[in-house]
Amino acid sequence: MSRLDPSPPLLVRNPRRVRLPLVAAALLIAAAVGLPCGVIAAGDPLAQAAALEQQAAALDRQGRSGEVEPLLKRAVAILQKDFGPDDPRLAQSLDTLADFYESRGRYSEAEPVYKRVVALRQKAPGRDRLDLGASLDSLAALYKREGRYGEAERLFREALEIVETAPAPPGGTVATILNNLALIYQDEGRYGEAEPLYQRALAVAEKTPQASPLVPTILNNLAGVYKEQHRYGEAEPLYARALERREKDGAAPLDLAASLNNLASIYDAEGRYREAEPLYRRALELRQKALGGEHPEIAQSLNNLAGIYWQDGQYDKAEPLLQRALAIREKTLPPDHPEIAAALNNLAALYWKEDRRDRALALSRQAVEAVAAHAAVEAGQRSNTAIAEYRKSRVFFANYIGIAYGAAAGRPERQAALAADTFRAVQWAEASETAQAVAGMTARFAAGNDALADAVRRRQDL
Repeated sequence: MSRLDPSPPLLVRNPRRVRLPLVAAALLIAAAVGLPCGVIAAGDPLAQAAALEQQAAALDRQGRSGEVEPLLKRAVAILQKDFGPDDPRLAQSLDTLADFYESRGRYSEAEPVYKRVVALRQKAPGRDRLDLGASLDSLAALYKREGRYGEAERLFREALEIVETAPAPPGGTVATILNNLALIYQDEGRYGEAEPLYQRALAVAEKTPQASPLVPTILNNLAGVYKEQHRYGEAEPLYARALERREKDGAAPLDLAASLNNLASIYDAEGRYREAEPLYRRALELRQKALGGEHPEIAQSLNNLAGIYWQDGQYDKAEPLLQRALAIREKTLPPDHPEIAAALNNLAALYWKEDRRDRALALSRQAVEAVAAHAAVEAGQRSNTAIAEYRKSRVFFANYIGIAYGAAAGRPERQAALAADTFRAVQWAEASETAQAVAGMTARFAAGNDALADAVRRRQDL
């Protein structure tokens, strides 16, 4: 089965992006106006907004997320009423609202708010540009989650340039942007460029006390680079170190879930399924409790747990998990997102195993079409990204050609149509410089090897 997740970037097998907590944002606003933390004057609009954000943070920690959004919107409305819609003083509260949307997987709502924050900070007179760099980083991270890698890389580079040219930039900001740019290179398979950026981010975070909470996430991502190159002996101790630290520090549930997921992915890749399953289960429980029923990270956990059942031949247990993972991704991600292609491919592989050939062929075709559509968009922005996406998705092409080959073998009347379809798949593969790899995988499939059982994973992102 092809799995897009070991992920994630925990973005994911994907680690999560670290953002300023709601309560920290409120306290920063209070500090900016010269007020003691915890004592906020009722007559000041900035203070009123900060108080609402503190209240929202408390509700969020209690799991009462339905009550958070109205408070954050009210904070923005107060500032907008007093200062107007174009005042840079709205930026922090808008950024907090956008973070809330992004953390809930509501990417289409987060994007315009992040863009508004960037616009406000770009025109702020006489301001330190560090806040603009942080805003560009947030928008870039959102693009990455949506699979818009070309746009994300451009903004991460711009953010890093702004931060590195600032006098005495905060170590946490530098480490976060270095990490996030490395994630893009990792997604593109440019491991030689990603690894030194992660190592640099880790060094900065380890020597900066305020940035120490970033260390486990960077460890996770660096381990992901090693894992994707099958350097499991180097990846496992980093994943274990990150998990140990998060357990000890009482990390946020989603961060802990990311570490559990990532360590499990190593055990899974090495065939240590009994060690992997309880970690995957615990990660799923934490994510469902924190995020509710529909979020891309929940889909990741469902996919990974289904993979354990798959390996054990328990297809009846794997199928509903894969179906739910696909439904979540289709609802929360753009239709051409690589994770949707992976979910379609996984279900197709399962149906093939169960000899449900027509259904397998239909879903496999959808996976290939999604990959082609996504790469076509990326090609218009950045050809290297498009090529990298094709390379990472070559198993989808091979699986489709293999399924079509098997379906045609017993259905002579469909051979001409299936031959035309597979020819198009080969053309797409040639465009991506993966024709040789696809041809080899297809040959192994035709010879009787189960190419559909190959696991392609993706790390979690920051």
